[in-house]
Amino acid sequence: MLLYATEACPTNKTDIQQIEFPLTRLFMKLFRTSVNIVKECQQQFNFKTVDERISMRKANFIKKKLCNTRNFLCCLFATSV
Repeated sequence: MLLYATEACPTNKTDIQQIEFPLTRLFMKLFRTSVNIVKECQQQFNFKTVDERISMRKANFIKKKLCNTRNFLCCLFATSV
């Protein structure tokens, strides 16, 4: 729900941190632990960061929407993502 339509919107570092914060706080409250332990657990369990998830969503968006056009440049960019 937090990532809805982020693939179509430009995001900067501040936006990503604002989306990451509630997710991290949820894990902190759920497991009653600190930020460092939450980050370590997320890495160990291959839980992708918000930045990685947005990048994957943008790549899929480009592949689905832009590559369906007849624009060669868009298709070339979509295949390189």
